[in-house]
Amino acid sequence: MHEPRKIKKIVGLLMLIAPVLFASCWNDDEEETILDPYCYIKNVTLGTMKRAVHTIDSFGEDRVYYTSFTASTVVLAINHLTCTIENPDSLLFETQLRSVPVNISYDAKSLTYRHVGEGDDAWVEYDESDSLDLTTPVELLVTAQDGVNQRKYTFKLNVHQVESDSLYWSRMDK
Repeated sequence: MHEPRKIKKIVGLLMLIAPVLFASCWNDDEEETILDPYCYIKNVTLGTMKRAVHTIDSFGEDRVYYTSFTASTVVLAINHLTCTIENPDSLLFETQLRSVPVNISYDAKSLTYRHVGEGDDAWVEYDESDSLDLTTPVELLVTAQDGVNQRKYTFKLNVHQVESDSLYWSRMDK
């Protein structure tokens, strides 16, 4: 006779607990968003660039004209340990760096840039249609999806300082 009472108590207890258990499993009101703390630059490619070429015309006058070349084949090394991006092989002498089309792919929430040494108010949101002034190094700041983690890269282009197939002589005093 004690058995039916125990069963009734257990069933009653389960009936009280079951709605709480099922309600916590089926609660769709709380969506948990997982924010990725990772941020890094995946790839950087250059667009069409210009280069000044010096020549002498038929009157013996020095003339300068500009040629364009596709710089998408220029290898850019991304070092994630030192957070630097640069070309190991220098670009040709007098390559113009004032307005360089740059395509940057990254894994992060946002990418901003400024020239090295500028203040915090100088950060500009990166847009794929932007051309960067790379006459001085540029800082690239990637911010993770969580909005907290960040990584700052320094991006610079190396250019030969003298014509590669020319000899330059200078007098050495004794």
